[in-house]
Amino acid sequence: MASSACLGPSGFPRREPTALCAACGARGTVGHATRFTEDAVSEIHRFCAPCWPEQYARLRARWEEEDRVEAEAWLRTPDAPTLPSRGATFEAETWHITLEELREIRRALQPTTPPSPADLAHYAARLSARAVELEGPVPVAVEAFIQEYGAPAS
Repeated sequence: MASSACLGPSGFPRREPTALCAACGARGTVGHATRFTEDAVSEIHRFCAPCWPEQYARLRARWEEEDRVEAEAWLRTPDAPTLPSRGATFEAETWHITLEELREIRRALQPTTPPSPADLAHYAARLSARAVELEGPVPVAVEAFIQEYGAPAS
């Protein structure tokens, strides 16, 4: 374990030997998740090595969903003001983010065969049929997919 501070692009140290883990309260953190606006940091959460994977996934999912819901509302509101610029950083002295990036690179290197128009139409029909069963309004991306690939109206 390194004893020097390693600063990430956010400017916060990733490893903080005296900081308390936000999840379990252990002393000594190896990473942080930071939520910010154009003007300020709105959230920062520090985690120890055992807590990092779960908390990273939880906060990433939460913040992505908050952004999606806010963007959906904005897209559906005529004359809405510009969305506030928000972002997040996840920085840690663990291999988790590197492994995730490597999985994405390997996935991109895999040769793919695109689905057929019939497969896309079938999937669009399944999405359309499930819309009444799922919680909340149909997301804009799903509506666009159904419009683009759904079977033409008869």
